Amino acid sequence: MRTMTTNPDLRRRICFGVLAILSLGLLSIVDNNAYTFARAHAPALEWIGRYRVTSLATCLGLYLSTGPARSYQFPVRNAQWRVVALIAGFWFIPDLLMLYVARVPVPVLRSTPDLTAFLLTGLLAEELLFRGAIYQLAERTLPCTFVSVGVRLPLWPIVASALFFSLAHLQYYGFAITVPALAQLSYTLIMGLMWGPLRFLTSSIWPAIAFHLITNAIALPRIIGG
Repeated sequence: MRTMTTNPDLRRRICFGVLAILSLGLLSIVDNNAYTFARAHAPALEWIGRYRVTSLATCLGLYLSTGPARSYQFPVRNAQWRVVALIAGFWFIPDLLMLYVARVPVPVLRSTPDLTAFLLTGLLAEELLFRGAIYQLAERTLPCTFVSVGVRLPLWPIVASALFFSLAHLQYYGFAITVPALAQLSYTLIMGLMWGPLRFLTSSIWPAIAFHLITNAIALPRIIGG
């Protein structure tokens, strides 16, 4: 009897495509279902869904299952810090101007769980999913590069992780196409395109996590004070 074999490249493409599509609503689906189940069967565990712990655990599992052996490694010694500093300048200065001069729309945080997700659990889940699992799968599935500021960078890992990171924010608006939602999509697309190279330049996910945390912290006075 002949056995069917699967092309490893095809298998990787399928995994990438499935995860990319799922990522558009994965965080909300996991957390909402965990909260609903806990409320019905174990009310003491409702906080797991409310504080986005379930989506964080899910994204951590996806990151570890698709990633390198040293998934938690800090930036390598020969990381290209000058380029990282350049990205920081190109991101944080315009970010401050967009938030406090142009006053682009900011998320509405209605509760302590929302604030926790914004500064910790949701932030980590997004990075593990987009600059983590999706970036890694795209890197192996779509090996194409381009040169920017004198550095050869992986094209599709950066573009794909940024695009799906941006589109995934529609889930927080109930997938309704509104002006605030479109503003958030534009903002997060630029954000993703700026942060994607950090993964390559440092061989670590930690710089992207740090940039995400600083960005959200910068927006916090607007969110709290209006």
